[in-house]
Amino acid sequence: MSLRVLLHDTPASESLLKQMQLKDSIRFRDSAGQLDPGNLATGWPLAMARFSMTEDGGSLEFAPLLGDGPPIGQPSPQQQIRALIQGRKAPRGPGFHLPFDDWWNQPVVDDKQGGEFTRKQLVMFLANVDGGAHVDPLLGERYHALSRLNSLSVQAGAMTEGMEDPSEINEENLLTPGSPVPACVRQIAWEFLVSLPANLR
Repeated sequence: MSLRVLLHDTPASESLLKQMQLKDSIRFRDSAGQLDPGNLATGWPLAMARFSMTEDGGSLEFAPLLGDGPPIGQPSPQQQIRALIQGRKAPRGPGFHLPFDDWWNQPVVDDKQGGEFTRKQLVMFLANVDGGAHVDPLLGERYHALSRLNSLSVQAGAMTEGMEDPSEINEENLLTPGSPVPACVRQIAWEFLVSLPANLR
């Protein structure tokens, strides 16, 4: 996977960006902002859950934000109030540019079950476990829950033919998206591309 080759350093090998001596000079676009520890809901700010109508009711999938994410922003009023009540600093909003280590290791997904996932973890999971470079038969419990068991608890109800009221939607009509990881990694690739100096794009 290209992002791994470009960005990931190991004791045995250096990333392409480090070999080009660019890693420490580039500031990387953060389209997620900080996760809000006071939020009781799951968080996945690199992607959106997109509902589409189809002939048999609808479909639900995760999609990257790309350039449609929020501009440089402050925490929402709800986040600011929650932080004030809890006596902590409000989370940083999206749109800022961060040094590589802060950007790469920043939590960007929280499923409220196994903890948080960073950009590095998502890229490495997709490359090393889920078919980017090879498929690992042992997914690991946390990644299995995120990528296979909808640990983000995202669902939407679809009205089907004959329904007259949304209250008629039951469990059989609920749609569940697939893994959020490919959409999040696609957004990470977008962040990387827009962070490069113009002469390197």
